[in-house]
Amino acid sequence: MNENDIKKTNENNSANSDNVKVYNDMEIFDFDAHRKAKLEAEKTRSSTAPKASPKPNPTPKPVAQPSAQSRPVPPKTTAQAAQSSAPRTPKQVPRTHQPSITDIKPDKVVFNASLRKPMGKKSTDNKVIKQKPIKPYKEKTRGANPLAVLSKALIYIAVVLLISALASYFIITVANDVFAFVKADAQIEVVIPEYATLDQIADELHEKQIIKFPKIFVLYSIIRGRDDAVYKAGIYTVSPQQNFDQLYYTFVERKVTTMTEISVTIPEGYTIDDIIKLFVEEKGMGTKEGFVDAIQNGVYDYWFLEGLKVVNPDRKYRLEGYLYPDTYYFYKEWPEEKIIDKMLANFYAKFDIKYKQECEKAGMSIDDVVNLASIIQMEAKHQKDYTIVSSVIHNRLNSAYYMYRLDCDATIQYALPERKTDLTHDDTLIDSPYNSYTHGGLPPGPISNPTLKAIRAALYPEQTSEKYYFFVSDIDGYMLYARNLPEHNANIAKVEKNAAAAGN
Repeated sequence: MNENDIKKTNENNSANSDNVKVYNDMEIFDFDAHRKAKLEAEKTRSSTAPKASPKPNPTPKPVAQPSAQSRPVPPKTTAQAAQSSAPRTPKQVPRTHQPSITDIKPDKVVFNASLRKPMGKKSTDNKVIKQKPIKPYKEKTRGANPLAVLSKALIYIAVVLLISALASYFIITVANDVFAFVKADAQIEVVIPEYATLDQIADELHEKQIIKFPKIFVLYSIIRGRDDAVYKAGIYTVSPQQNFDQLYYTFVERKVTTMTEISVTIPEGYTIDDIIKLFVEEKGMGTKEGFVDAIQNGVYDYWFLEGLKVVNPDRKYRLEGYLYPDTYYFYKEWPEEKIIDKMLANFYAKFDIKYKQECEKAGMSIDDVVNLASIIQMEAKHQKDYTIVSSVIHNRLNSAYYMYRLDCDATIQYALPERKTDLTHDDTLIDSPYNSYTHGGLPPGPISNPTLKAIRAALYPEQTSEKYYFFVSDIDGYMLYARNLPEHNANIAKVEKNAAAAGN
């Protein structure tokens, strides 16, 4: 390519660059300017091209030329303009085809019709500045503050703990007032006026600081169905250690009609057979069959009887041990079940709920403690010996050497049809589950109805310096204790000597 060709190419490029015009900051192809430039280029090429010798050619068919208004000619690229401006050689055939608008291919797209927006702007130095597409606005969310969340959690936990602590304190305080778990040991006099109501009694007990919640006392009595009871007027000595039920039974008076009141004293150590005989034969109250049925099959609502729903089939009487020995006032016309219920209510008033907890601590059931206490009651004649006799029985129950046998005469006496003054060797061989000479452990059931002192001795045996496994009663009723059989035989010889000396 010579200098003229380069010059012409540069002129064509500058001409093509002029074919672009700007409209509203967008580059738009100018078809009119391109058409004029194309015609001038054709004229220049035809004037400079060498003339060829004429040859006979068929007449060409006329070709429809598009008008300037309907079909604007697009500009040529730089390479096309340089090729068109170069001189043709004689061998080249002259072009007869004229470019149409469909043949025009712009160098670049300056408008995106699908997006309906310009693709870029042209800077002053003819460089296209690309614009980043506009992203949709997304609102930023602020994250939760960890300190705020932690503070709310701590406040919530503190509130829950505070409410739980207050509720627990209230429940424990009310339960202690109802059941008297831990209360002061004092004796306080209260005055119950004539025709006193349940509210008046509750206020009197609260005023003397025996109970803390009089409304709870009233509500508890109503729930237990005792709001219509008649209370006996008088001056009473009560203790804060008494629970609501015990206080109620202290003041209540049974509704009576015209009936004969009779006093009955149940001695300590009496068995159920002794009690039935006392009521039927001496007091003329009820029948033996009626008492046996009330004892074996009667329904009584006391918590200490829950363990007697299923009893040992060898047990003689279901309620043996729970008819508390005391002086009672009955009406002669009362049925046997009502008499038994009053004696059980007295046991309930004496045997507080706290003894249930003590039985659990000792690893014994309530019936086992009553059973052991009934043996203590029958063996020891003096209360001074209660705890030591209890210690001997506990030692026997834990001794494999003695095969856990108690060897107590009192259990033989209970098994015999009639009590004897002195037992023989044959008596110790009788076939009975109550025979503690032949059967280990406690008997199938209590052998008497013990007092509260005997029950306490069964729970709290004395811790002696020596382990005793034998005892024998002297002529004065006090016990002689031995660690082994030789010592026990020596004590028996001593008792016999004392009896001979006394002329017995």
